[in-house]
Amino acid sequence: GYTVAGAVFDRLMAYNEAGEPAPYLAESMTANEDFTVWTIVLRPDVMFQDDTPFDAEALKLNFETHLDSALTGPTLAAIDQIRVIDPLTVEVAMSTTARPTPPPAPIVLDSTPAEA
Repeated sequence: GYTVAGAVFDRLMAYNEAGEPAPYLAESMTANEDFTVWTIVLRPDVMFQDDTPFDAEALKLNFETHLDSALTGPTLAAIDQIRVIDPLTVEVAMSTTARPTPPPAPIVLDSTPAEA
């Protein structure tokens, strides 16, 4: 499941050799004091395979797609709101305090939503 998907799709953060979160598609993920709001800043100039920019709108769409999924939605159930701040910044508001690590971040799947 998740391990296989991680080998095929890119993640917002990866783990370094010390097992700590490290930038990958995101330059940073920072939380407010009580870990209920996370700000994700994306790396500039990242593109999908179809040359569509990986920007804040694309990240919001990926979060929403995962939230709507019966498979991945429960993992992200603590997310209340996803807000685009600027072209490279997304704010994720949580309904409960998240651990002092980034919230579950979806694997970035695609640049467009699936057809219904």
